[in-house]
Amino acid sequence: MQTADKLRMKLLRFLLRVTLFTALNLAVAAALAAPHNASTPATASEAAPRVRGSVDEAARVVLHGNMHPLIQAAASRAGTDLGAVEGSLPAGRMLLLLQRSPEQEAALADFIQAAHTPGSPSFHQWLTPEEFGRLYGPADSDVAAITAWLESHGLTINQVHAGRLAIEFSGTASQVSEAFQTEIHRYQVNGEAHLANETNPSVPAALAPVIAGLTPLNDFHPQSHLQVLGQAKFNRKTHQATPEWTYPEGGGVVFVMAPGDFAKQYDIASVYSAGTTGTGQSIAIISASNVDLSLVQAYQSLFSLPPNLPTVVVDGVDPGQNSTATEAYLDIELAGSVAPGATVSSLAAT
Repeated sequence: MQTADKLRMKLLRFLLRVTLFTALNLAVAAALAAPHNASTPATASEAAPRVRGSVDEAARVVLHGNMHPLIQAAASRAGTDLGAVEGSLPAGRMLLLLQRSPEQEAALADFIQAAHTPGSPSFHQWLTPEEFGRLYGPADSDVAAITAWLESHGLTINQVHAGRLAIEFSGTASQVSEAFQTEIHRYQVNGEAHLANETNPSVPAALAPVIAGLTPLNDFHPQSHLQVLGQAKFNRKTHQATPEWTYPEGGGVVFVMAPGDFAKQYDIASVYSAGTTGTGQSIAIISASNVDLSLVQAYQSLFSLPPNLPTVVVDGVDPGQNSTATEAYLDIELAGSVAPGATVSSLAAT
């Protein structure tokens, strides 16, 4: 049996990891969610240029890791390549993902650590998307070289995201194939029809130091692995929830928690009693599904939580509520119940 002190230390270590992860996710979410038009001058980047020399289409670098695993394994599974799509097929809202230099990666890691260290000059000195892009994005000349190359293949630049994490563009399947030297094919995989690239894309070697990848090149969507195994009894008078099921793990028994169970099992009721409820903190959750805030409101009302609905930001086309909605609700509702005073933001990205 773990002592209360051990549980507290375990919780503190867990919260530290979550804080660092959330900070990076929040920076990424903010940078992606606040784009500016490509024609609007941005704050000059502090980065040194990494695109050197002219762009030679014959000298290329393959962007590995940009093929869906089901397509890579299609030959050994129940998969069939039905051939290339028609060249006029629209390819809308594609993202060319940009990468930081090793020096920028190290500087960003140092900033995240300092921003969460009391006493540091950078403690809680959060960055705007524009500041993030200026400090950790590619040089202006690098962005200009990449956008000029995309446009040379007939592709339309929709926007350069303020955080300089991605360049959004659109065109047709033939234009994408010509630029990235990979064809988009139709596939039959496990009885379902899909679109996907047949090989990893490639880019001119001169641009490769700044380019991380290309998305989306296929129409495979994330699948939730959440399983509903049972129900719990909730006493509206005492506001106590009694689980009707458990599941074994590692030789022990795991109980699924209602909001009040977290404080009980991790012995943090005293933290709540002292007034620490997450006020002033922000939690960012990235999901592939939108949510119905009336259901979140019903959850908070059911467990007598303070009304504190999340802010929902849709990046791109609204995905609506899909197969990943249950996971989105779980993340949003539990985050808001453990830290009822925190500001919760949900980014529904497509």
